[in-house]
Amino acid sequence: MLRIAAWAGIVLIGVLCSSASAQFNRDDPRYEPDARNAETDPRIEEDMRLTDVLEHEAGQVEYLGAHELFDSLYEQGDRATLSIALSEYSWELLGYIDGMCERWHTLVDGGALDDPNLRLEADALRERCADLAGLCDEATGDTTFFVYTDRQFGWDEEERTTFREGQAEYARALRLVDLAEDPADLNRALTPCQRALDAARILGDTWGHTLAITLSAQIYAANGDLGAAASAMDEGLRLGRQIHDLDTVWLALSLRYAAAIESAEWQQAEDTLTEQYQLAVELDDADTATQVMDRLIELSEYRNNEGV
Repeated sequence: MLRIAAWAGIVLIGVLCSSASAQFNRDDPRYEPDARNAETDPRIEEDMRLTDVLEHEAGQVEYLGAHELFDSLYEQGDRATLSIALSEYSWELLGYIDGMCERWHTLVDGGALDDPNLRLEADALRERCADLAGLCDEATGDTTFFVYTDRQFGWDEEERTTFREGQAEYARALRLVDLAEDPADLNRALTPCQRALDAARILGDTWGHTLAITLSAQIYAANGDLGAAASAMDEGLRLGRQIHDLDTVWLALSLRYAAAIESAEWQQAEDTLTEQYQLAVELDDADTATQVMDRLIELSEYRNNEGV
């Protein structure tokens, strides 16, 4: 069962950490060195958002990680049950599909287009990824994932180079953030972050786009500019919902709430908490739902007492 309690704390205004490095997710695999300089792409590793387990409702007794469950059902040829699982755990799909795309890029970086044996492996992976992306779209009633994969598989050599350069700029921004000791240091990370954003926009790399926006917003928030952070995440919220990126959606709502409280926009704060509550319920995350509901009650009582 997916849990988002790790993100729930940001709902509360006072819990933004004072340490600059604590503001950011050190587990994002794009923080690692450029994949072209490593034996394997670091993003092949398990998505750090998928560390919890889920139980299949159709009677499975063992617990599987979300990606393992999808793989198991696909390999069994049980497409009907797989469709149900993909629909029920739609917030898990982005990392799953992107992981296959990354493995394909790694094969291509390793010469798969010129090596017959590697080419067979790359073509099989590409076919599997496209098939699963189509199943994800059927499960969610959209075309997001097939378009996402088809776009990446269609990049030429120059575009793949731009993709890797964008990843490197994002990793550079993260390193600057990690070393930052004051607001000026943090702001220096905005330049490579913008370069990563530009590359993602050119390529239509939606996840890279949302990651760069999110990092920019976190830098603004760490420097105390919640309004700029929330504004930066307006686009991130739209894209995050489009590609089912839970991290981006939750952070965008959290920053919108924080900015609303700071500017005394009480109705927007209440509406945003309501969205977070509904999301927590959708994810069957009772702990987070309770925390958000408590905050909603406190906000309602405050508004009633103050007449605002």
